[in-house]
This record gives sequence, C-alpha cells and structure tokens, in this order.
Amino acid sequence: NELYGKFVVIKTANYKLPAKSLYENLFDGYQKELRPVNNYTKPTKVALKFWLKQILKVNARDQIVKVHCWLELYWNDEFLKWNPSLFNGIKQIHVPAGRIWEPDILVYNNANMNTANNELETNAVIKHNGNIILFKSLITDVTCNMNLIDFPFDQQVCYLTFSSWSMDSGDIELEATNNTDNLAMYISNAEWSLADFAIKTYRKYYECCTQPFIDVTYFMVIKRSPSYYLFSLVIPSAVITVVTMVGFFTPHSTSGENTEKVSLGVTALLSMAIIMMMVSDNVPTTSEVIPLIGKYYIGLIFLIFLAAITTTLTLTYQMRGNSGIPINRFIRSLYEKIACSSFLSWIFSVHFSKFNYDNDSITLEKVSFLSSKSFKRRKIRQEWQQATRIIDRLVMIFYVLITIIFVVYVLRKSHDDIYLNDQLMDGLKADI
Repeated sequence: NELYGKFVVIKTANYKLPAKSLYENLFDGYQKELRPVNNYTKPTKVALKFWLKQILKVNARDQIVKVHCWLELYWNDEFLKWNPSLFNGIKQIHVPAGRIWEPDILVYNNANMNTANNELETNAVIKHNGNIILFKSLITDVTCNMNLIDFPFDQQVCYLTFSSWSMDSGDIELEATNNTDNLAMYISNAEWSLADFAIKTYRKYYECCTQPFIDVTYFMVIKRSPSYYLFSLVIPSAVITVVTMVGFFTPHSTSGENTEKVSLGVTALLSMAIIMMMVSDNVPTTSEVIPLIGKYYIGLIFLIFLAAITTTLTLTYQMRGNSGIPINRFIRSLYEKIACSSFLSWIFSVHFSKFNYDNDSITLEKVSFLSSKSFKRRKIRQEWQQATRIIDRLVMIFYVLITIIFVVYVLRKSHDDIYLNDQLMDGLKADI
C-alpha cells in the first residue's frame, strides 16, 4: 500500500507539471487585448449557439421582456496552440475567461446595460488546435415594441440581437450554429406561451464604418394567456353590468320614484372607472391604439352613462305627474295600446285600468269623489308612472342587447396566430 501511494503521488505530480508548463508556455507574452490572428486582415470566425431557458417577465407598460438564456461561443485562437505529445498528451485545458481574448458579443436591444450582475461567465475551454469554447448564462432585459390592440388576447413578436459592439465584419465574422435544439431546455411561463421561434443573420451598415456589422437575431412569438384578465377584469365588469340591468327591473319605491336607480347608475360608473384604471396600468402611456378590452369598457361606461341620463329624464317626467301636468295624447295612446296587449303589458309591466262611468249607478258620493282634484292628480301621476315604466323597459332592452353584443365581440373576436416569416422578421429589423 505504501508503494502504491508513492506511485500515485509520482504519477499525479508528473501529470501536473506538464499542465503547469503548458499554461506558462501558452500565456508567456500572450496579449489578450489583441485579436488572435497572424494575418490581421483575416476576420475571426465566431459561432454562436443559443438556448432559450425561460421568459421570466413581460412588462407591457415599459415594453420590456426579461429573458434567461444560455450561450456558447466558438472561435479559434491562433496563439493558443500546442502539440499534445510534448505535454504528456494534454489536449485541452480550462482557464479563466478573463485570461484570453474574447469577442465583445452583446445583446444590441438590451434595455439594461449593467450586465455584470446578470451574466455568469465560466472558464473557457482551450483545445490543442486553438479552438475555444466559452459558456455563458445570461439574464437580460430586451426591448420589444408591443402591439396591444388585442389585449388581453394579444400576441407579441420579440427578438434578441447578438453582435459585436466594436468590430465589424472585417474583424469578426459572426454566425449562428446549425443546432435545432434551441428550445430543448425551455421552461414555460405561466402567463405567456412560446408560439414560434426562428433565427436569422443580418448585415447592417453604420455611419462609423465601411464594413457591415453582422448580427444574429433570435425571433420569438409569445402569446398571452387571457385567463387572469378574464377573471379579474372581464367577469367583474359583466357582474356589474348584470347588477345594473337588474336595477332597471327594480320596481318603483313606495313613493313611485326612481331615485334609487340614479344611485345605482352612479355606483356602476364608479366601479367601471376603477376597473378601467386597472387596465390602464398594463398599457404604455404613449400607446397609439386603444386595446380591445379598453373599447369594451368604454362601451359599457357609455351605456351606463346613457342609462343614468335616461333614468334622470324619467324622474323629470315623474315630477310632471306630481305637479299635475297632464300627459300628452301620443304617450297616452302608446301605453294604452301596450296595456291592451297581454304580451306587451307583461314585457313593459304596464297595467291600464279603464274606468266606466254609468250615470244610473253613480251615487252623489261617487260623483263627488270623481270630480275631486285629488283623484285627477292621482290619475295623472299614475299615467306618468306608466309612461316612465315603458321608457325604463325600452332602455333596459336596448341596454341588454348592446351589452350582449359587446361581450360576444370581446370574447369571440377571432385572433389569428402569428407565424414568423422573412417578411415579418425583416420588417421588425427595419424599424430599428
């Protein structure tokens, strides 16, 4: 055992000595500030491999998407080569990334330039032929121009653009690897689903340089799940709408007035305004479009406002009855016709009492009652109540129909899925 232990120690020492010698030999006089080529007119080929890990957060108001991804960079360093036979067969070593030259590949549409706290850079793997592999784990905030016209049924096309910050195509020739497993380690997001993914390489000219800059852009289509917004915004508003509609069925108070309906309308307006504020928190302040759900709430608010105005008008008509102002002939004939129809009288809750006066059966006491002013006022007030009840029912029917149309429009509106193609991707890049 003692001899075996000494043998292991000697073999390990013999192996470490070549590694140390190799390290000292490679970095003796090595300058990481210079691009590692013997012919400086020759560009360095850099291959980029990308894995999308997760969409962490989508901030529609600030139009920023937080993404977690893994990167692999491949290139060849002509100054870091050796013969494995001269160093005990060592074919690769791991060194800190800060010891070697590396391409300054950055996310061009990064919304947060402080990458020190969001980027994990591991050791670089150097092979004996000069090929280098560098692994990175990156959490980045990227800008994304969002179209919220179909919110909360919207789909967004976002992308990550990787390119060298200071070296054009004459220095770095960037390309994407041919792997098709970019989504192999993707973790789904609870609110957003990944609908499509594509890669494309571009060459773009800038005023600073005669050579174009090469960038690799990863496009993704993300689709929002509307469940949360349906339960927190659409359904509550539908409940408020139903309560408001039921309010129009509410019978008059004992005094025959509709003042409680005005309070109901004002309360419904305030509730809808609060929900509308919740919607505005998810929409950019500079948005040029009104989201679908915004149109829905504006429509409901307008209908409730119209209903409240109509109820106020019916109160005005009721005041005419209390003041003893006779009803005009057109309105009287209208509700008389409605009262004569059993179906319409049930719909409008109108019950018309027709008085027959028989001179032979009328006593002096009845004549005195019928000719009294109180009876006339009572009759006029009843006629105005019947008329305002008809107006209430007409407004209610209109309100119900329009509300149903709005709800069906929001929930059943067709939303075509977006698929990435060259025209769409080129159009997005042209807007930069």
